[in-house]
Amino acid sequence: MFAFARLTSLLLALGLGLAAPPAIPPAHAEMDMYLTNPLFEMVQKGDTSELKRQFLGGEFGGPNTSDLDERTLLMAAASHNRVEVLDLLLAEGAVVGLTDKAGNTALSWAARDSSLRAAERLLAVGADPNHQNSQGLTPLMLAVQADDAALVEALLKAGADPGLADHAGQDALLWARDARDPRILGLLENAY
Repeated sequence: MFAFARLTSLLLALGLGLAAPPAIPPAHAEMDMYLTNPLFEMVQKGDTSELKRQFLGGEFGGPNTSDLDERTLLMAAASHNRVEVLDLLLAEGAVVGLTDKAGNTALSWAARDSSLRAAERLLAVGADPNHQNSQGLTPLMLAVQADDAALVEALLKAGADPGLADHAGQDALLWARDARDPRILGLLENAY
């Protein structure tokens, strides 16, 4: 994608243009953002000192900067379990409830990627444990899919509703029937 951007710039400088850049497949959108906005790479690496410096300079965007799929820095930090970065982003004004194109919040990303510490921090600052993405999946369902009993327990303690159903009509308990960790099924059965 970087080469395409350079080629496009060269063609435009020569007075030639292209109708539109090719669509970026979703699997490559995050990588593309890392190439075009260094803030995402800093989040992934947990580089809080450089992030602070960038926020002060405002060169690459603020705490709610997002990629092509509208995935924010907070979502990236949650996905990589970078609690120090979460704290910095929150202090800089990151909005906890923003969603990406698929309707996922930072808590959804933390649950999907088994980022327990990040999920606990997000819950502590008011993240909605019952938010449903565009498929109706909640952070609890995503934690069940990730087979993370500790995260399932944390979400239930924070008020996650195990009875919410996704768009296919399945609730977290039905998702848990496929879980490899038997504690997950027990936690959800006890929550009803």
